[in-house]
Amino acid sequence: MKRKISIAAAAALLLAAAAQAQDTAQKEGGMHKLDEVVVTATKSETELKDVTASVTVLDGETLRGSGARVLTDALHQTAGVQMNEWEGGGEFSMVTMRGMPALNSQYVQVLVDGVPRNTALDTVDWSAIPMENVERVEIIKGPASALYGKSALGGVINIITKQGGASRQGEVSAGYGSYGENKQTALLSGPLAGGAGYSLGLTRRAGEGWRDENNGFDRVNGFARLDGQLAERTKAGLSVDASTWELEYPDYLPLANYQAGEREQVFFRHGKEDHDEQNLGLSLEHELRKELKLVNRTYGQNITEEWRDIVDVVDKDLESRRSGNELRLVSDNQLFGRKNQTMLGYQLESEDYDETRRFSQYFPAEAKRGLISRDAESNRLFNSLYVQDELKVTDAVTATAGLRYDHVSIELDNLLDPAGSRDSDFSEFSPKIGAAWAVNPALSLFASVSSGFKAPVGSQIASNPDIKPEDAFSYETGVKASLLGGRAYVQLSLYRTDLENQLVMVPDAAAQGTFRYENAGESRMQGVELEGDLDLGHGFTLAGSYTYNDSSYIDFVDYEMDYSDYDLPWQPKHKTALELRYAHSCGFGASIASRWVGTQWIDNENSFEQDSYNLVDAKLTYTKGQWEGSLSARNLFDSDYIAAGENWGDGDIYLTPGDPVTLYAELKLRF
Repeated sequence: MKRKISIAAAAALLLAAAAQAQDTAQKEGGMHKLDEVVVTATKSETELKDVTASVTVLDGETLRGSGARVLTDALHQTAGVQMNEWEGGGEFSMVTMRGMPALNSQYVQVLVDGVPRNTALDTVDWSAIPMENVERVEIIKGPASALYGKSALGGVINIITKQGGASRQGEVSAGYGSYGENKQTALLSGPLAGGAGYSLGLTRRAGEGWRDENNGFDRVNGFARLDGQLAERTKAGLSVDASTWELEYPDYLPLANYQAGEREQVFFRHGKEDHDEQNLGLSLEHELRKELKLVNRTYGQNITEEWRDIVDVVDKDLESRRSGNELRLVSDNQLFGRKNQTMLGYQLESEDYDETRRFSQYFPAEAKRGLISRDAESNRLFNSLYVQDELKVTDAVTATAGLRYDHVSIELDNLLDPAGSRDSDFSEFSPKIGAAWAVNPALSLFASVSSGFKAPVGSQIASNPDIKPEDAFSYETGVKASLLGGRAYVQLSLYRTDLENQLVMVPDAAAQGTFRYENAGESRMQGVELEGDLDLGHGFTLAGSYTYNDSSYIDFVDYEMDYSDYDLPWQPKHKTALELRYAHSCGFGASIASRWVGTQWIDNENSFEQDSYNLVDAKLTYTKGQWEGSLSARNLFDSDYIAAGENWGDGDIYLTPGDPVTLYAELKLRF
C-alpha cells in the first residue's frame, strides 16, 4: 500500500515552527533572512517573507567552499531537487524537482541572469554553466509557467553570475586530482569608466575518468559580463559565454556485472560527444518615470553537437538555435490605497534544430553503415503574453496573482520523406495565485495554487500532430521562520502536484508495428520539504534539508505496458542532507557534507530497487594573504551506489555505477 502524507502531522510541524518563531527577532549574521531580496519568484526584487512560494538561495562562495566540482554537485544538497549522473565526473547530469520525471532536466526551467538556457530540445547543458562564474543561485519550487512559460513544471533555477565591483579583482588557480582530473581557472573583474563594471573568466576542466575506458572529458568555458549606466535613467547589461567539450560515455554495466563488484568495467563503448555552444544575453532597463519601468531582454543560443557510436549504433549530428526577446512594463502604483505592483510582459521566442542520424560503423547490416537514417528540421515559435499583480493587502499580507497565455506553433520537415512532415499549433493558459502573511518579523506563512506546461518538440509531433502540452497543477503551503534570535532559518513546505496529459507511446493502428505519442498519462507528486541553516557560533555553521516525496503513476500505459499505481523511477521517497562548515580567523576552513538517499526504483516496471546509500564529501582550506590551498575528497568512504540505469526489457537491466572516492587539491592566487 502506498504511503500517503499525513496532513495532520505536517500541520503539526507547521504550527510547532510557528510557535517557536513567534517571539524571535531578526538579527544580522544568519545565512538566510526573511528580509533577503530575491528576483526570480516575481521577476522583480521581493523580500523572502513576501514570496508566495518555496525558495532556496545558494551563495556562490559557499558552494565553491563546499568542495563541489561542478554546479550540479551543489544542487544535490537542496530539498526537493534530485539528480542523476549519466557520466562520471559530474559532466552530464539530469536534474528533476519535486518528483517530476527524470528526463535531462526537461521539466525544469533553467535561467542564467534571467535568460532561458533550456535548449530547443528542452534539455539543459549544465556543463556550459561553470561554477566559477556563479554569484548566487535562486531556486523556485513548483510550477511557474505563469511567469516563465514552457518547461517550468517542477520549478525554476536561476543562476546569477558575477558582476564587476568598485575595485579590480583577479584570481588564477590550478588543481589536480584522482584519475587525472585537472582544472585551470583565470578570473578578472573590476570597474570601467562611467560607473560600468566588467567580469570575465576562462576555465578548463579535464580528466581521464575512473572507468576502464571511454570515460574521459575535456571542457573549456569562457564567459564575460558587462554592466553599466547608459544614461541617467537607463541601465544596460551584456553577457556572453562560450563552451566546448569532448565527453566520452562508457555506458552501463549489466546487472550481474554490477552485483559482482565490477564497477570499473566497461561492457561496451557507449559513445562520444563533441559539443560547441554559445550564449548571449542583452538587457536594457529604462525608468520612464519614478513609478514606471521598462525592461527588455534579448537573447540567443547556438549549439553544434556530434554524437558518435551511440548505443543504438546510430551517429547523430545536431544543430540547435534559439533566439528571443522579452519586453515587460513594471508599474509601482496604489490600489485601494495599498501598495501595488503590476507587471505586463510579452515574450517572443524562436527555436530551431536540425538533426541528422546515420547508421554507424558498428551497425549490424554492413550495407547500411554511413547511410542517413533520419534527417529532419524542426521549428517552434512561442508568442507569449503575461500579467502579474502583487498587492500589499495589509502591511503584513501580500497577495500575488498571475496569468500567462502562450501560443505555440511547431513545424517539422522530414527531409527524407516529405509525407512525414508535420505542423501543429496550440494555446495554453497558465494561472497562479498565492498569498504570504508576515505574522511578525520572524515568521511568514505562505500558500499558492499554480500551474505549468511542457510543450512537445518536433520529433514528438512526427507521429501525431494533434498531441497537446503536458500540464501540471499544484497546491503548496508552508512557513518561513527565523529562530533563536536570528541565528537560524527554517523553511517548511507541503505540496501536491498533478501531472496530466503525459506523453505515452501507443501502437499506431495506421502502421502495424509502429508507435505514436498520445496524451494519455497521469501522475501525482506530493511531499514535504524541510531545510534551514544554523549559526552555531565560534565559526561553525550547520545547514541541512529533508525531503519526503511520493511520486506515482495514476494512469500510465506506455508501449502497451501498464505502469499505473507504480512509483516513478529515480525518485526516492526520502532524502536528507547535512553540511557542517567552519571558518577560523587564522585562515583555516573546513566543511563536511553528508547526503543520504533512500531506496528508489530505477525503472517504470519497479523491477529493480536501488538500495539507500550515503555519500560524504569533505574539504580543507587554508588562506594566507593572497594564496589559498585546498584539499577535497568526494565520496570519502567509497560508498557503492547506482548513478543511473535502465531496464531494456526481457530482464536486461543495465546500470551506471556512481563515482568512487576521489581526491582533489587546488592552489589559488588572488590579486
